[in-house]
Amino acid sequence: VDDFSRYSWVEFLREKSEACDKMEMLCKKLQNEKGVPMIKIRSDHGKEFEKEKFEAFCNKHDIKKEFSVPKTP
Repeated sequence: VDDFSRYSWVEFLREKSEACDKMEMLCKKLQNEKGVPMIKIRSDHGKEFEKEKFEAFCNKHDIKKEFSVPKTP
C-alpha cells in the first residue's frame, strides 16, 4: 500500500518461497514506474521476508524493513 495515495498492488504466490523474488520484481517495477526510490517495506514477521537474499536486496537499495508485532492482523 502506498502511504500517500493508499493505492495497493497484489502479487499472487504459489508458495511462500517465491515471496523474495516477487518482492524484488515489484520494488524494481515501482521504482521505474514512479521514478522515486523505495524507502521502506512493512510486513508481518512471516519468515518469507527474513531471508538473507531479501536482506541483501534491502541493504543494496537502502530500503528499511519494518515488522509488525507478532500475531497482529
